[in-house]
Parts: sequence; structure tokens; C-alpha cells
Amino acid sequence: MTRPSSLTADLSLMRELNRALVLQLIRREGRISRADIAKHTQLSRSTVSSIITDLIEDSLVTETGIGTSKGGRRPIILEFNYQANYIIGLDVSRNSVTAVITDLNARVCARQHIPFNVNDGPQVGMPIIKQLIHTMLKDSPVGRGKISAIGVGVPGPLDYRSGRTIAPPVMPGWDNVPIKDELLQTFRLPISIDNDANLAAMAEYRWGAGQGAQNLIYIYLSSAGIGSGLIIDAHLYRGSIGSAGEIGHTTLNITSETSQPGSNNVGTLEALASQPTLLREARAAGLIDDKGTVEDFLRLVETSEQSCQLLQQKAHYIGVAIAGIINILNPDRVVVGGIIPENSPLMIDKIRETVDQRALSIAVHNTSIVAGKLGRNVVALGAAALATERLFAPPALERPASLGLHPAVASTSFLS
Repeated sequence: MTRPSSLTADLSLMRELNRALVLQLIRREGRISRADIAKHTQLSRSTVSSIITDLIEDSLVTETGIGTSKGGRRPIILEFNYQANYIIGLDVSRNSVTAVITDLNARVCARQHIPFNVNDGPQVGMPIIKQLIHTMLKDSPVGRGKISAIGVGVPGPLDYRSGRTIAPPVMPGWDNVPIKDELLQTFRLPISIDNDANLAAMAEYRWGAGQGAQNLIYIYLSSAGIGSGLIIDAHLYRGSIGSAGEIGHTTLNITSETSQPGSNNVGTLEALASQPTLLREARAAGLIDDKGTVEDFLRLVETSEQSCQLLQQKAHYIGVAIAGIINILNPDRVVVGGIIPENSPLMIDKIRETVDQRALSIAVHNTSIVAGKLGRNVVALGAAALATERLFAPPALERPASLGLHPAVASTSFLS
């Protein structure tokens, strides 16, 4: 016999699941009536009506007009209120931190960008990150009370569930740092954290060059190295411990002695073709001075044959790695993001040429390779997207088989 307390708990959980199902459907559809919600979810009209009443009281849903009649009274149309809450998204990179405040549809209403040196370690770095969040909360144009969650992107692998970094190669001294717990204790808001390439992939998939793709490979040429985010069957793939997508550590040259100082990535894609490697080689060749930036190099490519050849060499290495991924995962789109690919059609063209030569023709002909669209905010936007997903995710199920979870609950979230 089911105990009353257990039954009450199950009913309460079912109400939460139904609410999440309805809310995610409204977010996905944009404009929808109560009758269509009942039809899509197979919930009773009375259940849908009760849920909608609660969502309207919470300002998450609004009634926006009258729809077309399909027989009988014309329906009232519902829409998700993207300004009901706001999110802080952070991109912690090798030499800077970018913070944005967005609504629930990634519209940026505030942004700050500060210098940062990841090599200083967590004792110096964490207070800087916290102070930036404090500043964003204090100066928020929407008021502190409407900030409902914080998302963070870091340039290295981590345990996604615990929010602890796992021996990140470009974050010396940051191994096993409980970033998520520290921020939770300080700000008392829901905290979400993930690898920067995963978050950039999420942002491009939802709002950028990856829209419409079912299977997406995102390659991220950051200031720290090269990573990737994998979206398979419309779900972000993290692997068993959260380190999936570390394409930069793929060995391309087993005889190479080329490596970034202080690392063990000899002959890897990151050692051969990353932004730090390109800048170091450009400086060594006298193409740019010691303070020369990526932007300086890109301007030089337009007039210097030697710079053009160096860029094409790096693009060739990247193309070789992408060809391997295409052969294994068969994506319908590859998005290459970062300052260089998003501002250099020459790099994208060379990558395509290399992939055409090296990947299986049947896979290549069904895969488009494009540059990212979201620019410098891409990781911060992805962090905000992850925090939004967590904010509206259905509750975790202890006994899913007994509750008849509707498949649409899982299918609309990046978190499953």
C-alpha cells in the first residue's frame, strides 16, 4: 500500500513535471493556446488551465491576444515572458573575464569586460570573479531582484555536476577548485558551470550559425587554445566525466617537437594551430612585434603573403582534425568560432579545402562548414543559456519509471 506521505510527494512531483512540460512547450512554440497545449501534452484542459494560471501569476507567461477559431470560441494566445527573469553569464578566459546580463532569450542589457590572468591561480582569480559579479548585481539596469541565476564558462575540463575543475591544462593551480560551490555560498543564486567550448556550442546552436542543425560540431579557437563542443541529436554531449570535446589535445604529428612552453601537448592540434602558437610564430618571424595582437595579424594577412601562408598552415591543421571528427560523428554542420575564423574567410576556405581532401566524400557532402556568428560574447551567452535551462529544468526523478514522464520534458532541454 502507498503511504499518504509518499503519495503526496508523488503528486507534488507530478505537478512540477507537468508545469515544466507546459512551460517548455510555450518557450519552444512561441505563441500557443491552452487547447493546443492540452493537445500537445495530452494533459487535461483543467490541468493546463490551472498551470497557466500559476504561470501568469508568476509573470512567466502572458496572454497576448486572440487567435483564429478552429470551431467555437476564438482562443486566447499565450506567450513566454522573456523579461520575467534575467541571468548573469560569465566567460572566464586566459587573460580576461567577460560578464553579461541577459533576459531569458539572450538579449544583452549589460556587459563588462575586465583583465584577468588565469596563471595567478584561484587565490587571486576567484576574488576577481566574485567582485565582477558583485558589480554586475549592483549596477544591474533591471534591478538586483530580477537576477535569478548565474552561469560560468571556464577554459578547461571540469566535473559538470559538482562544478569542480579537473586538471585544466591552461589553468595552472586550478585543479579540483570548487568554483560552483564557492559562488553558491557567496551569492545564494543557482549556479551553472561548464567548459567554454560547450557553452559556445550551445549559444551558436540556439542563436547563431548552428541554428537548424541536428548534429553540430563547434570548434572554438580561444585565446587559450582549441576546444570543441559536441551537440548530438540536439543534446550537448559531455562524455562520462565531462571532458568530451578536447579536440585540441588530438595528436596530429607524432614526430613533432612543437609544444607550448611548460606543457606536454607535443604534436597536438593545439600546439600546432592554436591562437597562442600562431602569434608566437608570427612574432618570431618578425611579422608583428612582441605586443602585436590577433587583430594586428589579421590586418597583415590582407597584404603580406608570408602572413597569409602562416594562417593557411594553421587552417590546414584544423581542417585535418575536423575531417577526422566528420568521419567519426557525421555531423550536418561544423561551426568554427573565435576571433580569427569569424574575421577571416581565408581560414574557413582553407579548412573546407582540407576537409574536402581528407574526409569521406559521403560525409563531407552532407556537412556544411561555417564561421561562428556571435563574436566575443559567445561563451558568456552560452553560460546564460545553460543557467536558463537549469532554471526551468524539470525536477530530477528518483523513480522515473513509476511516474510516466512525458518524453517532451526531456527532449526540450540541453541538460538531458
